[in-house]
Amino acid sequence: VDFAMPGLNGAEVAKAAWARLPGLAIVFASGYADTAAIEDVAGSGTPVLRKPFRVDELKVAVAEALRKP
Repeated sequence: VDFAMPGLNGAEVAKAAWARLPGLAIVFASGYADTAAIEDVAGSGTPVLRKPFRVDELKVAVAEALRKP
């Protein structure tokens, strides 16, 4: 989920998604410097990819997110 989007930000999208599907694996992508809003919703252990990122970084972040209970 991108953090900066029109309408809702990524933290709001994640919160709504988790309300419907608790435990859903989400990886945030952001070029935004302040990730406090992400941490407020998802916690400090949530993967956040900093833009620009490489495909191998995305693979690692997705794999880590899917491993979490």
